[in-house]
Amino acid sequence: MDAERIRQIIESSSVIEVFHEGKPVWIEGILNNEQVEISDMLTQKRSEVPAYSLIEKGTTETMH
Repeated sequence: MDAERIRQIIESSSVIEVFHEGKPVWIEGILNNEQVEISDMLTQKRSEVPAYSLIEKGTTETMH
């Protein structure tokens, strides 16, 4: 996922499902155009991941 779409999701008033490695996550913020801070929705564990590794539900984006 690109940084612009991540910004749109963060600013949206809608709940948009996003996944990292098949797990639902909450986007906490963009650290830079390549890194994003997320929280695992199941464990609440926070981590920094590459922006390209996030997948929006309903898209068929491939990981780089």
